[in-house]
Amino acid sequence: MLGNWLKTTILMAGIVALFGVVGAAFGGANGMLLGLALGGAMNIFAYWFSDKMVLCMYRAQEVDAASAPQFYGLVQELSRRAGLPMPRVYLIDEAQPNAFATGRSGGERSNPVVGLIVMILAPIAAMLIQMAIARAREFEADRGGAVPV
Repeated sequence: MLGNWLKTTILMAGIVALFGVVGAAFGGANGMLLGLALGGAMNIFAYWFSDKMVLCMYRAQEVDAASAPQFYGLVQELSRRAGLPMPRVYLIDEAQPNAFATGRSGGERSNPVVGLIVMILAPIAAMLIQMAIARAREFEADRGGAVPV
């Protein structure tokens, strides 16, 4: 099974190759070089700034222990139990429930959540997240202990 890092690398290389092929079709060798440069620049920009673009697009507001103590404490407790670094926590002021994570590494992670989830569904969401973490760990343990027949 391919790791996420390898899958992402293959996808990004495919995008650069596609830009190169399209550039070659329209401009020959110089078009291919321009397409490869544009594809590479686009990948670098997306890798470093995609999390910030998504947060800006949704007009997410970062919260801390003072502005949303119950919700921040919930995320902090879940992070501690899972053994993960504490992400930055954001709220999105929309009626449509949604939650997702962005970022590349421990220091860059963020977790924006829509206000409706916080107000109404936080206890249920916390239980589901805990169950998902436990289930993922169970699958990982089973995979390591399984003997092929």
